[in-house]
Amino acid sequence: MKRAEPGWTRILVEPKPCGLIWARGSVPLPQGGRVDVSWSVEGNTMNVRVAAPGSVEVEVRVPEGMREFVTLAGNRAK
Repeated sequence: MKRAEPGWTRILVEPKPCGLIWARGSVPLPQGGRVDVSWSVEGNTMNVRVAAPGSVEVEVRVPEGMREFVTLAGNRAK
């Protein structure tokens, strides 16, 4: 995940599996709260779960050629 706008008001989640089948992590936000991301690969589908404060807009991009199944909690999707 990376900051897409100053102040972490928008983030980009763009997993790159590099041979892994799952990963998860959290990033604390400067304004308080945190963003939690987890993803897993099942066949040709990447399952992505993102939980973030409602003030943070989230954009998710999966690797080319993969189908996506995205779950967003507590935030605005783009």
